[in-house]
Amino acid sequence: MGMIAKILRKKAEQVKDAFTPSPRKEEEIAYPLNLRMNATVRFDPTLFILAGESLKIQCPEGDSIVTAIGRFNLLGTQYYRFYLQAMDEEESYLQMAVENGSVSECMLYRTIDEVFPGPDEWFVWLNNRTGLIGYRDFHTPDQTNYQRIFMSEGADYIEPMETIETVTARDMRFSVRHAIMLYGRYVETGGDPVAEYLAVSREEDDEGALVRIAAGVEVNPVSLTIL
Repeated sequence: MGMIAKILRKKAEQVKDAFTPSPRKEEEIAYPLNLRMNATVRFDPTLFILAGESLKIQCPEGDSIVTAIGRFNLLGTQYYRFYLQAMDEEESYLQMAVENGSVSECMLYRTIDEVFPGPDEWFVWLNNRTGLIGYRDFHTPDQTNYQRIFMSEGADYIEPMETIETVTARDMRFSVRHAIMLYGRYVETGGDPVAEYLAVSREEDDEGALVRIAAGVEVNPVSLTIL
């Protein structure tokens, strides 16, 4: 269960236990592709069928429901995250970059691992020489190797990108601080190779932090069915 899911569950329990909850009026925001809270999203499984077991990320089973929406700015670009709940209950999100009013990037990410470093273990993830978040490559526990996307020919280590995500869900709003680096590899599918990405990030709120490792692939917005 990722940071967002944990916060949503905790906030829901707080609202349930309150004697006089004060519902928050939802902002009227025109999200890309008519996405919104409680929207139903269906994915075209063709890519995942062709890739078989080669990809770390798998297609969500059945319909997915938008349960929370995040917004953040990174390198001058506006990003949105639509957190999804599917039948298989694996945490996933649809991330979109919007530039000049149009979707310039559409990615589906699914959490494949979470790490809860102790006080003495954060150094391994975030030190400014060999920190895992920002180093030139990243290995998953099964030793699958991903190469850093940003400044791939630069120094062995570069600082992860930091941003603050504002997340809105029903009757609640909260912030999550991120320190993130993006990695990638090519996967053979029997046709053209597919780029699979790995977003490795420290996610932190006022009560704690974790490292989320999420695998992702680019999806064509026209392949999405949104109800």
